[in-house]
Amino acid sequence: MPPRGATVAVVVSRLSDAEREGIARHLLVAARLDAPDRVPLDAVARTLGVDLAPGAPPGCAGTFEGNPLRIRYNDRGHPAQVAAVLAHELAHLAAEVAGVARPHDEEDIDGIAAALRMPRAAVLRAIRTVGWNAERLGGAFPDVEPSAVFARAARVAEGVAVFRAGAGRTIVADERLEAPPVRACERRLVAAVRATGRPAVDPSGLGAWPFVDPGDRGGIVVLGPSLAWHLAHLAESA
Repeated sequence: MPPRGATVAVVVSRLSDAEREGIARHLLVAARLDAPDRVPLDAVARTLGVDLAPGAPPGCAGTFEGNPLRIRYNDRGHPAQVAAVLAHELAHLAAEVAGVARPHDEEDIDGIAAALRMPRAAVLRAIRTVGWNAERLGGAFPDVEPSAVFARAARVAEGVAVFRAGAGRTIVADERLEAPPVRACERRLVAAVRATGRPAVDPSGLGAWPFVDPGDRGGIVVLGPSLAWHLAHLAESA
């Protein structure tokens, strides 16, 4: 139980992936950006009349203030980490403009921020160009943490990204897809990467790649379209 007199924030529902995409798209259009491959977040802020003030409050990466419009942020980290903070706070602005009730669900805000940094059309173009090669996908968005690129690709292109770090296993996929259980193919790929430190690819189309995020120890991502996961399942069942 919270202490007597405490204010408890209750989030009744979350936005769908499509709603998050629409909110991000609306903000980019307002900033006069039409399906860009790379989004200059500082330019977005300036176009929208948002003051960017380096120097977040102690213990906080960034804050969004509404009157006047201002984002205070920690500008001392890796450029990708700084960009993530700016995108997150701009996502709060986008949610405000869209009329999303406070308190904002942080998972919604993270989804909107991802759509701001990596517009859906840009991600789909990258996949058409380089396929589901995690290393090359990461190279298409050099200002974004690799894990965020893989997760975004899985969400918008009917793919599945499984992140493995130690004994941990985290799955990111389109909300309409069923999360795959651990399969022999995934185990083989992860074992191969751990043994060699190099990418490993399965005939089904799945692949596993080592990666390192800024300020993180990194891990392994097993990445591919949902069809490849299904083919891997069929091959194991044969």
